[in-house]
Amino acid sequence: MVAIDPGKSKVGLVLAVGDNVIFIGSTTPGAFIRALSLLSRYYRNITLIAGRSASLEHVLVAPPPNVRLVLLEESDLPTLRLEARVRDDALDALRIYRRGKALLIRKAIEDATSSSS
Repeated sequence: MVAIDPGKSKVGLVLAVGDNVIFIGSTTPGAFIRALSLLSRYYRNITLIAGRSASLEHVLVAPPPNVRLVLLEESDLPTLRLEARVRDDALDALRIYRRGKALLIRKAIEDATSSSS
């Protein structure tokens, strides 16, 4: 799973495999596009959770076909407190990841419940 806080000059980025967050940081839009392209070569299905913003069109012109895009409003993201110093865009990407993951889990539970009825 990938989560981003898109920006024109910096992209907050979270990479997670399963339930483990393996990277929290920020990068340039160009580096993010190259990283997503590379990941899409090695993973069949990638979920990309992104904050809805005008900068998103600069970051995601044409995502690879195996990338499922989930857009979130950034106005209702959870508050996080970290002991480590993290750039604001990276912290926002982590907030987007946490909210998006919770929504995806909730949807999976609702789908499982409705299909078993």
